[in-house]
Amino acid sequence: MSAVEINSVSLEQEQLFRKPLQLSGVSSDTHKNFPLAPSIGQAFPQASIQELLTAPNSDVLLRDLAITVSQRGVVFFRNQHSLTIAQQKELAQRLGELSGKPKSSKLHIHPLHNSEREHGTDDDEVSVISEEEAKKYLQSSMATRYGLEKKKSLAPQWHTEYAFIPRYNSSIEQLVT
Repeated sequence: MSAVEINSVSLEQEQLFRKPLQLSGVSSDTHKNFPLAPSIGQAFPQASIQELLTAPNSDVLLRDLAITVSQRGVVFFRNQHSLTIAQQKELAQRLGELSGKPKSSKLHIHPLHNSEREHGTDDDEVSVISEEEAKKYLQSSMATRYGLEKKKSLAPQWHTEYAFIPRYNSSIEQLVT
């Protein structure tokens, strides 16, 4: 398959050597934010994700947010109590699309489908991290194989499985029970 030539640079090369995305500055002007540490993390203490998703300039705001995630590694929003799972999924999908992920690429589905787990959901695009599931894992033969059966908690090893995949964004909501 040959690439289409444009000014002696193929579309294939154009995509490989794309310039880094630049912030528009709109988000910084409209949403108070600050770095959490010198090299990682940005907090948006008063911004509403629901408002970002529905604002007239939503694409610009979300693209700036995607760039900030890329530059800072992680962002935090407080008090998002009315944010739905559907809105979290929309946020993750749009952040990816607005920063270069193909529209045909959808949200990640973990190989251990939630619908097959006791504390999961019917939506395989949503991963539920459950202390009860962790306890079962600690009692399993897999835990014995890796020497984890004596641990009381997996908290020090907690992580998401796909936050590191390029062009995937994770949305995590902490629920305290």
